Amino acid sequence: MTNGKSLLLSPRKISLSNQNGQAIVNSLNINVLNSNLETKPVFRFGLFVCGLLATASGIVHSGAAQHDRQEFIQAEAALKSGNRGEYNRLLKRLDQYPLVAFLRFQELSNSLADAAVADYLDRFDGSFYAMRLRKLYLARLAGSGQWRKFVEYYRDSDSIGLQCSYYRALYATGRRTEALRGAQALWLSGESRPKACDDLFDLLRSSPLFTRDLAWQRFAMALEKDHEGLAKYLLRFVSPEDRAIAGHALEIHRNPGLISSCPRRSTGRREGWIFAHGIEGIADKDLARAISLWDARGAGYSMDAETLHRVKRRLAILAALRRDPSAYSRFVDLDPEFTDQDSRFWRIRAALITKNWDRVRESVDRLPANEKAQIQWKYWLARAFQAQDKTDQARNLFLEVARERDYYGFLAADRMDVDYRISNRPADLDVAELAGLEASPQIDLIRELLLLGREVEARRNWWYMLDGLSQREKAVAAKIAQNWGLRKEAVLTAAKAEYWDDLPLRFPLLFTQPILENARTNNLSPTMVFSLVRQESIFDENAVSPAGAVGLMQIMPATGRRIAMEIRDSWRSQQKLFDPGTNVRYGTHYLKSLLDSFEHNFALAAAAYNAGPGRVQRWLPADRPLESDIWVEIIPYRETRNYVRYVLGYTVIYQQRLESGRKKLRDFMPMVAPGRSVAKIDLPLQQVISCH
Repeated sequence: MTNGKSLLLSPRKISLSNQNGQAIVNSLNINVLNSNLETKPVFRFGLFVCGLLATASGIVHSGAAQHDRQEFIQAEAALKSGNRGEYNRLLKRLDQYPLVAFLRFQELSNSLADAAVADYLDRFDGSFYAMRLRKLYLARLAGSGQWRKFVEYYRDSDSIGLQCSYYRALYATGRRTEALRGAQALWLSGESRPKACDDLFDLLRSSPLFTRDLAWQRFAMALEKDHEGLAKYLLRFVSPEDRAIAGHALEIHRNPGLISSCPRRSTGRREGWIFAHGIEGIADKDLARAISLWDARGAGYSMDAETLHRVKRRLAILAALRRDPSAYSRFVDLDPEFTDQDSRFWRIRAALITKNWDRVRESVDRLPANEKAQIQWKYWLARAFQAQDKTDQARNLFLEVARERDYYGFLAADRMDVDYRISNRPADLDVAELAGLEASPQIDLIRELLLLGREVEARRNWWYMLDGLSQREKAVAAKIAQNWGLRKEAVLTAAKAEYWDDLPLRFPLLFTQPILENARTNNLSPTMVFSLVRQESIFDENAVSPAGAVGLMQIMPATGRRIAMEIRDSWRSQQKLFDPGTNVRYGTHYLKSLLDSFEHNFALAAAAYNAGPGRVQRWLPADRPLESDIWVEIIPYRETRNYVRYVLGYTVIYQQRLESGRKKLRDFMPMVAPGRSVAKIDLPLQQVISCH
């Protein structure tokens, strides 16, 4: 952080901190409603801050701005209470205040008066609130059937409802063919569509463009997405000729095993699709039976090329996950015209599972040039050369990969026993660039939201702003976020800017006291703890995951309660996990238990930290030890596979950041010992496959 200090803004507290995340006692005049924020728990969903002062590189306020903030709060209160006279008086005074766009959005989102909305969209065009107001206004126009005005104000949108309304507007204003073509595209989805699409789909179904195949396609897509309720609804639109076979498809969807009693062959494409769908349903629970039925009967059914490939691809990937000897040959049998990146990558993994290095080389060589150039596959090609005693080819390729600062680069460096390439080259950003972006209206608005404790609103504006910035401007924004103490925004914005070489920005050293103390207490390398915190929360002590994991090390409340019992600590609620010291103490205790369970292999412990120890037990090799790099590469969960690679790579980087230790990456990932036999993969296929 700049000058070793930053201004930390969070839903729970606002403080000045040093790079260890510890509060600094200082003489700055910080005027907040709760003067005991550093020691007293605070309601987590936001704070009102009357005034805030930071260093020159941080968030600055002036007396005039402080007065504006107070009037802004008063104007919001007047608007909410319906005191229009007071609101209008304050609004005039706030005309140049950065949050006037936010204030007027709150006003207009209720009334949506035509003239006022038009003026607003003209004045604040391109802003986050203009985008939001436009969506609200378009919804109102669609609801009242003002189609010409809708077309005038519509902008490309990712909202399916607005897209449907747009094509409905085109139909109403005479562009009927274009509208119905758009309706066709929106119709073809296995997902439910919003109510705004109902009128458009009525028009489509009453037109010649609504064919028998179009009705069947969506019905089939709904079953493929496992949306049985939607499929039952869509039955009413299936043609009379297909009604009976669609009912049969529903029966097979509910009980895939019924395909065993189906005829052994059929020339009908609908019957072929039903057989394929049944095979996919069986494969998730009983792969051997699915393969047996497919191999015995699949050729007897007529299927389009896409359906045929989808089933063959699914069986190949599931076979690879279960380490079935037939997996590789099934990938070879896939039609190259339909082969996608996922199946190409899993073909390599199928060869790795059996350590057939000829097949690894063959599969990597068959990759398109852009995929073959990826560091991941260069590493595995080098491993194949090394296993085949092609020493020169292996060495040259390993040395090339070892130039990279990432997991595969570090593995390659270990293979060649050369130093890691860990460069720290901050971007050449001058003061004028930082000052220029900090003075922009968008940054002004975000700064004011932060100073008023509206962090959620500030973050929304931040990410919306980034979409409109150049790569260079994103790099500048990353440094601004770092200077302001916005940890996640700094790290993630740097990634969006492809601004990789500023290590203090991307890999900060925060909360060092609790991390170092608890690592020492549990006999852990602190680099492991830093890397987990970096991956889990990006040093946000207030982070809460969609699943409910809490704090720096993302501990589930149930796990936290159990750990509290194990270490004989008091437990009242999950609020305890928002305390950085407690969270790290619990997290390091849990990590130590995982390392003890998995023979001190950090690759396995990290996988267990992410996916749970039970799953990792099921992923262990069945009968003989396996190199950890191969084990990591064939982890079935895409998220966990990426997670482990990131965390392992971060341990090396944090070792350099801490200037401690000389451990190699290989020291963190010894051979994987055999475990219990492999059980079924208990997750949807889309979580298994990966493009990485």
